[in-house]
Amino acid sequence: MDNVALPLLLVFSPAIALLGLVIKDIELRVRTEQSLHESELQKRLILQAFPEPIWLKDKEGVYFSCNKMFERLYGAKEAEILGKTDYDFVEPELADFFRRNDIRAMNAGHPITNEEWVTFSDSGKDVLLETAKTPIIDDNGNLYGVLGVGHDITDRKAVEDKLRTLSLAVEQSPSSIVITDIDGTIEYVNPKFENVTGYSAHEAIGQNPRVLKSGETALSEYTNLWQTIKTGNSWKGEFHNKRKDGSLYWESATISPIVSPAGEITHFLAVKEDITEKKDYIARQRLSLERAKALSQISQLTLSNDTFETLMEASIDAILSVQSSTPPHFAIIFLADDDRKGLYQVAARGEWDGIRRECHSIPFGDCLCGQVAQTQKPIFSACTEDGHVFSTGDLPPHAHAIVPIVADDITLGVLTLYFDENYIVDDEEQIFFTTAADTVAALVRHNRSQIDLLEKEAQIKAERDMLRQYLDVSPVMFAALDRDGVIQLINKEGCRLTGYAHEDLIHKNWFEVFIRKENQEEIKAVLQKIVSGDLDPVKAYENTIITASGEERLIAFKNTYLHDVAHTIQGVLFSCEDITEKRRVEAERLHGQKMEAIGQLTGGVAHDFNNLLMVISGNLELLDEKAFDNDDARRFIATAGQAAAKGADLARSLLSFARRQDLEPETARLSDYIHRWSHVIRVAVGEHITVSVSIPDDCWPVKIDPSELETALLNLAVNASHAMPKGGALTIEAHNETINEAYALDHPNTKPGEFVALAVSDTGAGIPDEIKNRIFEPFFTTKPMETGTGLGLSMVLGFVDQSGGFVEVESAMGQGATFTLFLPRSDEAALAHTFVDAVPMPSKLGRETILVVEDNPDVRMVAVEFLSNQGYVILEAEHAIDALQCLRESGPVDLLFTDVILPWGTNGVELSQEVQKMYPNIKVLFTSGYSDDAFSGDDKIISEYHLISKPYKRQDLLTKVRDILDGK
Repeated sequence: MDNVALPLLLVFSPAIALLGLVIKDIELRVRTEQSLHESELQKRLILQAFPEPIWLKDKEGVYFSCNKMFERLYGAKEAEILGKTDYDFVEPELADFFRRNDIRAMNAGHPITNEEWVTFSDSGKDVLLETAKTPIIDDNGNLYGVLGVGHDITDRKAVEDKLRTLSLAVEQSPSSIVITDIDGTIEYVNPKFENVTGYSAHEAIGQNPRVLKSGETALSEYTNLWQTIKTGNSWKGEFHNKRKDGSLYWESATISPIVSPAGEITHFLAVKEDITEKKDYIARQRLSLERAKALSQISQLTLSNDTFETLMEASIDAILSVQSSTPPHFAIIFLADDDRKGLYQVAARGEWDGIRRECHSIPFGDCLCGQVAQTQKPIFSACTEDGHVFSTGDLPPHAHAIVPIVADDITLGVLTLYFDENYIVDDEEQIFFTTAADTVAALVRHNRSQIDLLEKEAQIKAERDMLRQYLDVSPVMFAALDRDGVIQLINKEGCRLTGYAHEDLIHKNWFEVFIRKENQEEIKAVLQKIVSGDLDPVKAYENTIITASGEERLIAFKNTYLHDVAHTIQGVLFSCEDITEKRRVEAERLHGQKMEAIGQLTGGVAHDFNNLLMVISGNLELLDEKAFDNDDARRFIATAGQAAAKGADLARSLLSFARRQDLEPETARLSDYIHRWSHVIRVAVGEHITVSVSIPDDCWPVKIDPSELETALLNLAVNASHAMPKGGALTIEAHNETINEAYALDHPNTKPGEFVALAVSDTGAGIPDEIKNRIFEPFFTTKPMETGTGLGLSMVLGFVDQSGGFVEVESAMGQGATFTLFLPRSDEAALAHTFVDAVPMPSKLGRETILVVEDNPDVRMVAVEFLSNQGYVILEAEHAIDALQCLRESGPVDLLFTDVILPWGTNGVELSQEVQKMYPNIKVLFTSGYSDDAFSGDDKIISEYHLISKPYKRQDLLTKVRDILDGK
């Protein structure tokens, strides 16, 4: 082999070309002995690493070299293969095949290729090899042998076979196949497409599929198609298309995008099937079934108990329900009169209502319908000119199908149907209409006994319609139920009151619609007792119904019986009165009267109580002055004074609840007070509760009694602390808010206007729903008897209401509660306040003269003692007449100090007005346990005069008197 050159020709792959270059290099190096060894080594390395089988044979077919891939083919090592032939490894027939190909290559003097199925011995896998066999020529040009290189083409061959099979399938497919580019231009059609559409492939390619459009398929269908396939989805649907010759056909289609390996849509593939015959067959079958169903429906009407008119109308409905390609526009059933001389219309249906007006009655022999009635022969006319007598007004021209309704050779009437002009009724339709008329004839004959009742039924219907009209204009709800409670009638007012449409109630069960499930059996029992005669039907019965919106309404029912002709009770007719608002107003009025009575009683009790406390506390103060050297006595007096002060607080709470507390309002900003009181509130609620206060400086000024506001806040804070026994958060905040009229109308407890909303919120347990409506009631409390009076929230509400505002409460169980006090905005400028902890006793002795007017002698004695001990000259009077007489006798005084409530019909305000007529410069100080309505509605009096509430302390009275006299 040293003198052998191995020129390798490039046959079918770059790998072989590379091998040729390598071997060529070996040929160049073979001339030197030293390079020979290196060449052989490189050649062997290359051959062994080559991924395809390679082998070399001499002229006799004896192997003298191969690589590892070839070893796998025969399942033997190279050493076992060298020196042997193919006959040593494979069957003779295959070895002969290999030998013939080797000889062909050597004889040809150039490479030849073959396809050979071989089995790899190591894996048992059958592989189709494409082999290239090249003759080996030495340096002298002598043939030495053959070089073989194998290439696995199994997968490629399989793909080619599949493509060939697919191509045949497409060409021979029974479905039309169309391929378009992305713009819809046709690039391929198969023979089936040519056969179905009449367009050749040459005519179709380059066209758009729109050439097949007939105008019968909606544009929206095409829009949907393109939207679907453009987004990469397949579309399925049907087209009503047009062939090249203009004929129409139906086809179903599936159109899918063809996507490249890069994920881009490059083409669209449509697979379509001509379904014209299938749809025609289905349509014929459907039409046959619909006709059979219609005839069956008419036949079954003989079992119905409906009125004859209803049966005739149902017959027409059954005939018109058949959806043929051109359905009738109108249909009429005429019946013959008793004398068989004329036809009268008994039922009609359809869109051409003018025919109903024109054709009420037709004499036998006249017009087309009369001719059919007389001859008993059907007429199928394509236009209105054939035999028409009566004018049809502005109706469009039309065709007729008129068939007689005959039984026992007697004309009972005719069935007339109206179509578009020039419409030809085919044979199948003629048979159907004739059979339908015969079926109607059987129905008419079956119900002939009822024909005499038609006029009576019409009269009853008219009377029923008139009754319904009467009921519908009634402002009272009327309804009729059968014995089971099924609604037979309900008027418009009933629908309005309940919120349901008429059709939603008729033939529905009253109890299931209007009564809660848990109460249905109880209310049903009442109806059963009424229809059984066990209860008086005229008596008003009350129960709650549920309207369509879910609202509960309280209804008062008055019933009367519904009888049949045998005077058997079949149900009840009742009138209904919605008494929901009436009961609510009555309840509110009774509650208001009760609260007003309680308020009057409470105010009266508090007034007398304050007078008693005035006497007690006043005398205690006087005693305290006398007992300055007796510590025990002063201790007892102090204890009694503390009890009197608690009694005064209780009386003030009663008066606040009753809205009779004498307020001393002043215009101020909430921030001036509440921040100052916050430390008191923190002490009151305890250290386990955090208190946060947020009162912006831009809150509007309000006119309030600061002491009453402080008490209200403390009440709310203490209540909140009781709701948070394990700790929590209390928030006091305020903001400006405007309430409009619409909101106030929807929320009866509110008022329109501008307010400062003062909110007190806690994180406590919340207020249970069942007591929310009672929390402001006096003496109502959830606290133990010894820890609460039940007047705290009543006092809050009374104070806010008396100040012109209102209170809103928001609470949910487990989410705390918020009480918001809406205090009216004041137009006055807020006063600057300087807070002092105590008011000093006036050091200046009085020299002025004061007229004290008080009907209670004990209270008057205390006031006189307080004032006279300070040096004032005191005049006394029990009532207004006594006071005026005193002034006439003594002349003017410096100060009138009078109780607001006086006996004998004149109050303190009226007395002051009379006194100031006599002495305009006199100054006035009022006192009262409560002022009742003496100051009501007169802001001028409230602002000009001074007031001190009972029970008052000596120091407070003397300070007040001194300030008034000094003009402060």
